[in-house]
Amino acid sequence: MTEKTGNENFTSKGIPKDFILQDFWRWCASDLLDNTLRGTLAEFIVAKALGIEAPQENWSAYDLKLDNWKIEVKAAAYVQSWSQKKPSTITYSIRPTRAWTSKGGRSDIVKRQSDIYIFCLLSEKDKEKVNPLDLDQWDFYPVLTSILTEKLSNQGTIALSVLQKICNNKCNYESLYSIVTSMLNQ
Repeated sequence: MTEKTGNENFTSKGIPKDFILQDFWRWCASDLLDNTLRGTLAEFIVAKALGIEAPQENWSAYDLKLDNWKIEVKAAAYVQSWSQKKPSTITYSIRPTRAWTSKGGRSDIVKRQSDIYIFCLLSEKDKEKVNPLDLDQWDFYPVLTSILTEKLSNQGTIALSVLQKICNNKCNYESLYSIVTSMLNQ
């Protein structure tokens, strides 16, 4: 895959149109509170914190790779794009899955595919103040997959209250790299 800059023109019959790829990105990716996009944004933020430059790979069994370590990134927020009467209850999916590859299709083995989960919480509760680009509004909870499996077996979701009890490494963006690399190199 060739990484795009955003300045690439759409064309018709070989003639550049008056809109570029960046216009599409602006059109489809401006609502950073959107659940799907927020997940992708969290992956990007974690990749930047960990110094991972490889572009995102959709359909991989895990979200990121740091050296030989496989990382699963999960995101949640109290504030959503839609109208809310109260902040959202925070839960994350941790269900074991079947890995998929373009060569082998779906695996028969059901398991958690990563070595570590990084749970990302956009923690601001005020819709007027929430800003997903403000890294100070994010909390990160890295947990080794082996700990999740030991404590929760094949459970499919984890509530924030449970996560806070089993995660001894809650951190901010600035300390995420040192905490994650320390955990992975134990």
